Amino acid sequence: MLSTIFVSIILLILLIIFKSEFKKVRFYIKFYFYYVALSVVPLVILPFLLIRPRHHSNGVITSRYMRDFVNVIYGWEWNIRNKEILMEDRAAVIICNHQSVFDSTGINNLWVVAKKLIMIAKKEVLLYTEGTRNTKCDGKLLPFKKGAFNLAVSAQVPIIPVVFSPYYFFDKDKYIFDKGHLILQCLEPVPTEGLTLDDVPALTERLHQIISRTYEQLSKEVLSGSRSEFGSQIVKHVTKVIEVKWLLRNGKVLAEDRGAVVVSNHQSSIDILGMFNIWHVADKVAAIARKEIFYVWPFGLAAYLAGVVFIDRNNSKDAYKQLKITSEVMIKNKTKIWLFPEGTRNKDFTKLLPFKKGAFNIAVAAQCLDPVPTEGLTMEDVPALINKVRNTMDAAYKELSKEVLSALPPNYPLATD
Repeated sequence: MLSTIFVSIILLILLIIFKSEFKKVRFYIKFYFYYVALSVVPLVILPFLLIRPRHHSNGVITSRYMRDFVNVIYGWEWNIRNKEILMEDRAAVIICNHQSVFDSTGINNLWVVAKKLIMIAKKEVLLYTEGTRNTKCDGKLLPFKKGAFNLAVSAQVPIIPVVFSPYYFFDKDKYIFDKGHLILQCLEPVPTEGLTLDDVPALTERLHQIISRTYEQLSKEVLSGSRSEFGSQIVKHVTKVIEVKWLLRNGKVLAEDRGAVVVSNHQSSIDILGMFNIWHVADKVAAIARKEIFYVWPFGLAAYLAGVVFIDRNNSKDAYKQLKITSEVMIKNKTKIWLFPEGTRNKDFTKLLPFKKGAFNIAVAAQCLDPVPTEGLTMEDVPALINKVRNTMDAAYKELSKEVLSALPPNYPLATD
């Protein structure tokens, strides 16, 4: 134990000294420290685990410390989506894709949420259905083994698929080991009640297709986010300076690869920072802005190069022509068009301004589907569609206003003028 600590201290000093000069040395030192963490942290908390030996809560304690230690040291950010599925108190078989030893940290994050997660027990049983590590970051999964599905069908319990996004920040061939953002996507449980072992092959194929589609979507999301990391980091530093924190809820709706019209309320120029904070999630986005913004340099030039479409609101004919071209691109390339339907800034914390028709005309013309379907609608349905979307957004806006305003001190100066 003392020798391990001594070696770790020496390697830590070397890591600091050779931080950028020796990429290969740095890679192996960081990899070594990960295995040290897997060994040392459980040893440190061992006395606490002996209080109630083999109790399921010991897994939660171990996972929490392992999760926090590794995430802080390596700068990993884990986002668990639909975690309420894991929190439900029921027996289930959890299946995951398997990529590397880093999956252990992902399981630690899941264990803290699921709590009663025991590897072999009457509660959740977690298995890697691929059977071995899939190290290729190509959006494809290996064939599934049948063990997990035989177990679920025999016990007549549901299967909960959990998909790990690719570790794009790690490449042993190129000696890359950096910080990264990871997503754990919990999918809806698949029931096995009434199935027999004869149904296992079909069940296996069905789950493989479901998990593969999700894995491909997550691959696109995290890889596109890594490619736009430079711009995202700049925006994050700006938001830190002005002390604004952004929380994205239901990001999976934006991440889905499809053409859509995104509409959001408009309050101030700070909205731009909010857009850039979630731009990498939506991936292919074309924002619509009035042409006057283009002349606000250098921001206007940067916005143009980023794909922002500028329209002349004083020339409805040209504006409609430009939007028509943009909608055709949206359909062809599965691009999302982002508009502010209020048309101008709204400083009222209690309600939204009336909506303009432009965004809804585009959606109906392009026949955009979920989450607000427009398939089968005509231009005559646009007024009713506007009211439906506005009422939905207005209700959500009021709830968010209550949430953020209730957290403020009584004497907080609100900018309502």
